[in-house]
Formats: sequence, C-alpha cells, structure tokens
Amino acid sequence: MPQIEQVAATYASQIFWLLIFFGLTYFVIGRMMVPRVEGVVKKRDDQISADIDAAITARERAEALEEEWRKDMADARSTARAELNKAKDAAAADTSAKLAAAEAEIAAEVDAAEAALEARKAEAMSHLEEVAVEAAQQAVEKVSGLSIERDTAATKVREVIAHG
Repeated sequence: MPQIEQVAATYASQIFWLLIFFGLTYFVIGRMMVPRVEGVVKKRDDQISADIDAAITARERAEALEEEWRKDMADARSTARAELNKAKDAAAADTSAKLAAAEAEIAAEVDAAEAALEARKAEAMSHLEEVAVEAAQQAVEKVSGLSIERDTAATKVREVIAHG
C-alpha cells in the first residue's frame, strides 16, 4: 500500500519537526517566559509582603500615637479641672471677701444711720418738750388767765412725759 509507505517516509520527518517545535517551545517558554513570570510573581509577593509589613508598622505607630494622644488628653483634662477648681476657689474667696467688706460697710452705714436717727429723735424730743412747755404755758394762760414760768411748765411737762 502506497499510503503506508508514504507515512513511513514522512514519519521520520514529522517526528523531527515535532521534536524541533517542542524543543523550541520548551526553550522559549521554559527558559525565557517562565523565569520572567516567576520573577514577576516573586517581585509581586515581595511587594505584598513589604506592604503588609509597612501596614503593620504603621498600625502599631498609629496605636502608639493614639495612646499618647489619649494620655495627653487625660492630662489636659486633669490640668483643666485643676485650673477650673483653682479659679472657682479664687472666685469664691474673692466673692467672700467682697461680701464681707460690703456687709461691714453696710453695717457701718446702718450704725451711722441709727446714730443719726437717735440724734434727730433726741433733737425732736427736745423740741417737742419746748413746744409742749410753750403749749402748756399758753393753755394755762388761756384757761386760767395766769401766767406760769417757763421752768415750772418745763418741770410739769417732763413729769407727764416720764409717766407717759
């Protein structure tokens, strides 16, 4: 059969070219492309690993900064509370001092006013006594027609006021 003879003649040539093609394919893919792909994959893995390490470091630094910030805020709050309490105490002391001074001033004014009132009252009483003496003298003169002395009328008016 001529087809079988033709296959035997071309079979060796096809095997040769098949080996050449697979050899070139192995060389191109296995020796050129695979190392490049492996290099890219290794570079990518290294970059991912470096990024993860950087992220972990950044997170740890952020946590440390946050803890420091929280401590600073607590210290600031404590200082602010202390300053506020100090200001409150100073204001209370100042207010107490001003209140005590105002009370002393008012008490002095009240004492002065009471003394002035007593003086006016005494003055009014002395004038009242004089008016009463004059009124008594005039009343006695109108009723009885007699004139009494001022000293006698003053003594009688004082007696009436003292019992009165």
